[in-house]
Amino acid sequence: PFAALVLWPTSWLPDRTGELLWTGGSLLCTVAFLVVVARELRPVVARRWPTSPVADGRVLVPAVVALGVWCMPATLTARLGQVNALMAALVVLDVWLVRRRGGRASAAAGVGTGLAAAIKLTPAALVPYFVLAGRRRQAVVAVSTAVVATLVAALVFPDDTWRFLTVEVFSTERAPDVSIEFNHSFRRLAALLPDERLELLLWAVAAVVVLVWAYRRAVAADPNGAEQMETPGGVQDARQENTQKW
Repeated sequence: PFAALVLWPTSWLPDRTGELLWTGGSLLCTVAFLVVVARELRPVVARRWPTSPVADGRVLVPAVVALGVWCMPATLTARLGQVNALMAALVVLDVWLVRRRGGRASAAAGVGTGLAAAIKLTPAALVPYFVLAGRRRQAVVAVSTAVVATLVAALVFPDDTWRFLTVEVFSTERAPDVSIEFNHSFRRLAALLPDERLELLLWAVAAVVVLVWAYRRAVAADPNGAEQMETPGGVQDARQENTQKW
């Protein structure tokens, strides 16, 4: 329902104008989160390959942006007019606000994740990272923002919200066939198996493994999370821990 509220203003425009504005906005969001990711990646590249030209931000940032905008998630988002670029920008902005220089998370950290989760549930996967890294305030902000955004949408579209939460959210048959050629996910690879139960089991196990690995790496790379990793010798220094892991 909140996604409908976000997109509602585009319905007031001519179709062609709405398409151009949305595609342009998606491209800007894509470039924005790729720039943030590249800037955060530069210190890692500089540590591993200090003499490489790629360690220079003036080379790395344009390279990451140029490659990123041609990857399937970015091109397909623009082609289908999806909301993925907007959600990615909101989530990456949140992580940047949490880990910004100086060590203190911004008071606005968590809002982007909450708005993204209200648009589409997938970004809510960032909330456990906040909890596991000891950033409970950001987790509360994210959940509260998602709830408030959904309630606002319910006030504007009460009937549609009720139908969505009681009927449409359970209508899994609306999902497209996972074997379509544009699907480059592991789920499509698992779909090659002849047994559907084995396919679902393999996909579910792989998804859990990836999530656990991602959370462990995210917490280890988070200064606040690393400071909470106690050893017999005391609390490890966050930056030293990050350097050792890399």
